[in-house]
Amino acid sequence: MTSGSPLKREIRVALCKRCNFDCFFCHAEGLDRRGAEPLRPVGDYFNLIRRTVALGYTDVTLTGGEPLIRGNDVEWLLEKLGETDSTPDITVVTNACFVTDSLIESAKAYPGNLKFNVSLHSVEPAVFRRIVRARTDVGQIIDNISRMVNAGIRVKLNMVVLNGVNSGHDVMRSYLERAGKMGVSGIKFIELLVTRDNRMHYRYFYSDEAIRRDLENLGFVEMSTNMRASTFASAGYPDMNVEITRCACKLGCIYCLDYRQRQFDSSLQYHPCFAQSTKGICIGNNVDDLQGALRKGDKSIAAFARLYGAESQMIVPREIFVDSRAEVFYETGITANDVESILVAHGYTPAKQRSFHLYFCLPREADPECAAYRKIIKYGYDLHTPNRFEIIMTREEHVQKQNALVTKRWYLTAKPEEIPGQTEKEAAAYMEAIGYLPWFNRRLEIVDYSRSPSGQVVSIDRAASPLNIKISATSLDDASVQNVLRQIGAKPIRIPFTQWLAGQGG
Repeated sequence: MTSGSPLKREIRVALCKRCNFDCFFCHAEGLDRRGAEPLRPVGDYFNLIRRTVALGYTDVTLTGGEPLIRGNDVEWLLEKLGETDSTPDITVVTNACFVTDSLIESAKAYPGNLKFNVSLHSVEPAVFRRIVRARTDVGQIIDNISRMVNAGIRVKLNMVVLNGVNSGHDVMRSYLERAGKMGVSGIKFIELLVTRDNRMHYRYFYSDEAIRRDLENLGFVEMSTNMRASTFASAGYPDMNVEITRCACKLGCIYCLDYRQRQFDSSLQYHPCFAQSTKGICIGNNVDDLQGALRKGDKSIAAFARLYGAESQMIVPREIFVDSRAEVFYETGITANDVESILVAHGYTPAKQRSFHLYFCLPREADPECAAYRKIIKYGYDLHTPNRFEIIMTREEHVQKQNALVTKRWYLTAKPEEIPGQTEKEAAAYMEAIGYLPWFNRRLEIVDYSRSPSGQVVSIDRAASPLNIKISATSLDDASVQNVLRQIGAKPIRIPFTQWLAGQGG
């Protein structure tokens, strides 16, 4: 295994903000896509690229938005850049919706190195539509890719791996097989970038280590690596170059100068830092102005490096979740009315009532985290809005404390994801399409009782049999709460609560 060198002398130019897809996880290249977009003449982009080439930059990536929305301009750029003395290597990052015969001819005619990196996050129609949130048929994308490959154009696929959506070695095997049939030259599996602005998507995070394990299970061997990417090869896929890539931001600010691309937005502002995307730098009208802008950007990156070191100011560490709770569950043989009478006698009053129906799921592929009740997947609806189904995913840790089992639960999203469809059958079909099978379901009628001024809360599920009770783990040390639990006859549930629910018959 060899160690590759850092990525250098690359620029990345967004030709537009707009995109015909609406991928739910998209970080928009770190740029602000809101507001009006006065398009610059294509000649301005050509002049920028010529200036960067004069400064020694050899690799140019054309991106967006979706750059092929300006397909005629991309063809013009390829023609004009092909006429220059120093033809840069060109990469077009696209979703391949707008591939035309004339674009293919322009690409074939380019005298330098040219490739298309196609963002294709699934080859399964239902999963593809869920990700891109558009009516485009994935079959059309695959056909366009095949057209380019058959014309002799180099095509690589980019796939952002999303936990529970397009993850797992079986999904990867299917993707690799389909890619092989398309004849693409390689695949880049990309770890989801979770920032502080999109931290609600943390539940979809699938680490590069997990992607690596999936590849190794399919017989791939690591051939080279650097801090930004690792390459793999397999005898089963001899013509396929497979990579795992990580965003430069994940490496930490101290490495940014060596591993990042120079990024320019569609208005030709230079953005040295992904995290400071609203602070563009004017690049002027000549090589000296551009070089001055690049140096100014380097100074800001150096300042971040001194401040953050091997950390990043905008990446959410994997240990940080959107919300977390530590709770203890009990069961009792007395009725809900009797429990409520005891609570009221101790100064508790009803504070909140919620009624909903939950459907618990298991992944189609075996997942040891689910088997150990450390990862819980469920969907359901509030009984007041029965036509609105939502997905809730949590991770849990279970720790024994004071003869009770404390469940620390992380909610992996600040807001549950809404499921398309308005019936139980439609919701179940959707969950199955994204890889989750039915396990059991429960109706819950939760009533929270609180007591002032301590703020202690005791929750009961009136629909459960036997009745279950929940308190905050902090209440374990509260003598008055423990006295109430003794009068109720509450017994600690000493197995994971979801396991206990499943054993109650659902």
